[in-house]
Amino acid sequence: MGINLVRVEHDDGLPQNICDSCIAKLEEISDFIDLVKYNHSCLKRVHKIKSDLKKKALRKKCQRDYHNDQHKERQKYYDETLDAVTVVEKNDSEEASEKGLSEEEIRVIRRRAGKQKSCSKTEKKSSRSPRWPCKGCELIIKN
Repeated sequence: MGINLVRVEHDDGLPQNICDSCIAKLEEISDFIDLVKYNHSCLKRVHKIKSDLKKKALRKKCQRDYHNDQHKERQKYYDETLDAVTVVEKNDSEEASEKGLSEEEIRVIRRRAGKQKSCSKTEKKSSRSPRWPCKGCELIIKN
């Protein structure tokens, strides 16, 4: 705000003449107001940037937690399946029924176990290193 923005009306009750010290004080106040406005806009931008960063960090953390939960569920299912296959292979269906597995689940586990045992290692391997020695096992585990 410059001195040219000050308006003095004839009937407003303010002095019609302003001394140099009052003009300097008005300019100082005007500069202070401009500085406050500028600082406010800077602080507003900093706050927005910080809140955006917090949102991104929270979003990444949630995604990591979600992926970790998915991985834990898959690992738990895989471990349970391996335990059940071991039980069926060692003690047939008696101990499997003690664990609470139904006959249908036992058949599925036996079928999966049979497929895993009869897989061929001579199948074509992909260019990247697979998690399983053959594609048959990889497809069975994925499904």
